[in-house]
Amino acid sequence: MYEVSFANEDIKVTEDILVKYSLVKDHEIDEELLKKIKKEETKEELFLKTLNYISYQARSTFEIKKYLEKNEASEANTNAIIKELQELGYLDDYTMSGYILESMMSNLKGPKKYEEKLFTKGIRNGKEYDSDKEVEVLEKAILKHQDDYLKYPKKKQMEKLANKLINDGFNSSLVFSKVSKMSFNDDSEKYIDKDIEKLKKKYSNKYSGYELKKKLVSALMQRGYEYSLISKKLKYSEE
Repeated sequence: MYEVSFANEDIKVTEDILVKYSLVKDHEIDEELLKKIKKEETKEELFLKTLNYISYQARSTFEIKKYLEKNEASEANTNAIIKELQELGYLDDYTMSGYILESMMSNLKGPKKYEEKLFTKGIRNGKEYDSDKEVEVLEKAILKHQDDYLKYPKKKQMEKLANKLINDGFNSSLVFSKVSKMSFNDDSEKYIDKDIEKLKKKYSNKYSGYELKKKLVSALMQRGYEYSLISKKLKYSEE
């Protein structure tokens, strides 16, 4: 920035404006031209601020508009700055969507998470997350997470894995199709005895006899244990 002194005031301008209007010593300008310079300088200052804003990370057109709105830019300046950024290659929503898509896939997130991210960025026409890519990424996600729930019974493992994958943005019908064909290790008997003891401590102050047993069965089934195993274990614990 350069400080330029006039008869009645001093203003700061960028080098581009300094050169454009030949703001050198003894160069006289009228009031109308000074107003024009000030107006243009306001736009240039906003442009430099915006350049700094996008230097930290890529921004979408929507984000730039919000930023300029926050900085009280006029509609004319906002449109001019966005156009200039696009011409310089600093602002390209479609290219940005490609980076977001690559990030989502590398982090094993599905199409719905990708769509949510585009929505927050205000990008309407991004690159497509097609069905072939979804299957490929889903299979990688399954391989990564299939052993995360080994402490649970088979049914609960399937439920938790499916919920995890759906929450990560994959199509629910595709998830259930893939998960239903998987084989899970069922170590229920390693954990059910401990769960029964914990639940007895939890409910024995309020329930007893048949009511306690009913409560235990309900709680254990919610945890994914098979009824046949629950019945067998509770029968043994009564003997």
